[in-house]
Amino acid sequence: MLAECALLTLALSHHINPKNEFNEVHPSIGVVCEESPIGEVSLGYYYNSDRDHTLWIAKRERLDYSQKMFYEYGTVLGYAAFPVLPMVRVGYDLGFAEVFFAPTVEMYKNENSVLPVIGIQFKYSF
Repeated sequence: MLAECALLTLALSHHINPKNEFNEVHPSIGVVCEESPIGEVSLGYYYNSDRDHTLWIAKRERLDYSQKMFYEYGTVLGYAAFPVLPMVRVGYDLGFAEVFFAPTVEMYKNENSVLPVIGIQFKYSF
């Protein structure tokens, strides 16, 4: 079971039309388990777009019969401006990597706005 769960990842992202400069490379380590008492789950650590250390926990649901399309929802902890945030993303599993789309919150001059983020997350299981 552990060999099916362990995962190292590196994500590259692009924030669409931001006012701030974001970190676009996100090393992470986490656990993704396809089988658990509540279904497919993931949790772990990553270095986020604001250059903060972040923890996440998420539940994954598959969207199609091929089991390639998915959405995730959960919680992230560790952004300086927003210490606890909901997390949601949709993606497509390529096997060696996942392409994804997610919203993010940008704070600029005391105003918050929601931006789209696209990315790819390379993964390695051991």
